[in-house]
Amino acid sequence: MQIGRKIYYDKAIGNVLVDTGERSGNVVETTIEQDFAAYFALAERVPETVGMLQLQYGEHADNFARYLYRIDPATETIIWDMHGAGMDLDQFKVEKFSSPKTSLRQLLTRSVNFVSSWRNRQSRKNSK
Repeated sequence: MQIGRKIYYDKAIGNVLVDTGERSGNVVETTIEQDFAAYFALAERVPETVGMLQLQYGEHADNFARYLYRIDPATETIIWDMHGAGMDLDQFKVEKFSSPKTSLRQLLTRSVNFVSSWRNRQSRKNSK
């Protein structure tokens, strides 16, 4: 038996939460409920906020091997990221993370500042 991949995604923004991949051999098709129980990324979500695409076995196999992707929630279609075409994964990561809109350093700084100000507020409350 051959089973095509299921792609679960965030209905609001199209980020892929789980790609079950293709399966063949002595396999059994799973239900959506079984997938929500089996995959942590789904179990922590409200089911109504998650969309799912069911593909045929082998459908878009070449693209899955070459490109990153996300889902367009409005049309429920796959959007292939051709930007990384021809790069290996390490090259793509360097390019992707070298110029993000908000750098990791900025996010960490904001987080540290938030925790510090929260602790200051707590210590002021406790000292009164």
